[in-house]
Amino acid sequence: MSTRPNSPRKHAFDCLFAAALSVILTTPHASAATDAEIADKVRDCANIPRDKVRLRCFDAALREPPATTSTANAEVEPPEPEPLPPKAAPSDDDFGKEQVERRQAKGKKQPPEETPQIKATVAAISKRRDGLLTITLDNDQIWRQKSVTSLFRLREGDEVTVKKGRFGGYTLVAPGRKSTAVTRLE
Repeated sequence: MSTRPNSPRKHAFDCLFAAALSVILTTPHASAATDAEIADKVRDCANIPRDKVRLRCFDAALREPPATTSTANAEVEPPEPEPLPPKAAPSDDDFGKEQVERRQAKGKKQPPEETPQIKATVAAISKRRDGLLTITLDNDQIWRQKSVTSLFRLREGDEVTVKKGRFGGYTLVAPGRKSTAVTRLE
């Protein structure tokens, strides 16, 4: 039979529960029945998974004056969590712009606000001497291919999708699901 050590979160929870219980037991109250009532409230709070809500419940349980016998069977309800404000979605014009800003800022990190992908039409294509394509989209964004590939075909007027990659890069997907890594120039 093997035993697994408790996780750090479980250990912190156990310490918090023990501290709350010791405060309850060492604080003088009107009767022993109120001690049991407060201990029940603390146990109820201990089952709340969210840290902030659980802490508010502990505070409320320990702050309340001892209840009379008519409210001894009342259940403790944790306070409702505050709703999060809605997050505004960035516009398509800003998609990939953090690469331009990153080069201009020379390493200053700013939290990127991104959309997962954009769809646009190819307005112009130019080929550099090294074979890399520079692609201008109808939304005035300019993207450059990162490496030459003979399998990637693209024409003006093609509908393309630019997707954000897992590690901060971008992929341009052409009709026929062929794709190439790109970086935004403007």
